[in-house]
Amino acid sequence: MKETVKKVVKKRIRGLKHSVNYLFLKENSLVILLYHRVTPNKEVNSLGTVITSDLFEEQMQYLKGTYEIVSLSKCYSEGVKKSKKLRVAITFDDGYFDNFKYAFPILKKLDIPATFFLATDYIDSGKPIWDQQLQMIVDESKDNFKIEDLQNNFTLERGSKDQEDSIFLWKAINYLRFLSSSRRDEILKPIFSSLSQEIDFSDVRCLSWKEVRTMRQGGMHFGSHGCSHSSLVELSDREIRKELLESKRVLEKELSQDCFFFALPFGSQLDFNPSIIKKVEEIGYLKCLLNIRGNNLIDSGKFSLKRKSISSAQDFVSILG
Repeated sequence: MKETVKKVVKKRIRGLKHSVNYLFLKENSLVILLYHRVTPNKEVNSLGTVITSDLFEEQMQYLKGTYEIVSLSKCYSEGVKKSKKLRVAITFDDGYFDNFKYAFPILKKLDIPATFFLATDYIDSGKPIWDQQLQMIVDESKDNFKIEDLQNNFTLERGSKDQEDSIFLWKAINYLRFLSSSRRDEILKPIFSSLSQEIDFSDVRCLSWKEVRTMRQGGMHFGSHGCSHSSLVELSDREIRKELLESKRVLEKELSQDCFFFALPFGSQLDFNPSIIKKVEEIGYLKCLLNIRGNNLIDSGKFSLKRKSISSAQDFVSILG
């Protein structure tokens, strides 16, 4: 009896929320959701980018039963008819193995399309992206170490007084993300070499091209997330063009299809400017996706699209408001 009551109440709340959202969302709107990693258990994750597979499936079931789920390609490269019904698109950034192992079977079962943005340097590498590697070292190792960039007089020491590991990691990533990949690798290589030996990266590695192709055959779509997962804003013009062009070239070669969409690494207001957005467009991408909350109008003609990042049940509750 209690379970029946709970289901009725839950259904009424969902219906009310659905009605209220429709009052605020304009006709022909598109909400783009951003996920990163999906795992069977809520693992410790200082980056806050993990959602459980059970919660992910529950969210997908709710969206499928309430809204129209569309692919980015359907909206922007093929074109869709105007509709008063809200449309939702599912996206993933980075390209982790758990996307294939846990998210893909759920999406395929529910017949939901999604677009996965890949950092191409890490596909087939057998490793996670540099910030995930650093996060795992911080979470699993007790050793103290320094992140030191003598060229820019920057030093950050783990284990210093009054600094929790989460703050250390946040400061480290927010410095390292703006460096070129070669400079960042030079700084991180000795740390990774000495402290990552005992850490098992097999479950947090990035996808292989074989897995990517299997997902594509299963109805999934793919876009570029650059090569090295670097913020573009401090890179030279040559480095920016390499990130944009090389990742596009690799994706088109490996998947034998055009790459229309680019998701800015990190994607916050700090990670781009008008010049970068212009370069993305000049390279030949159809749309550029950000990590800034907001809705989109499908026929607005805007080149940049906003997304709502999901890493918890609380995030999901507010996505359509």
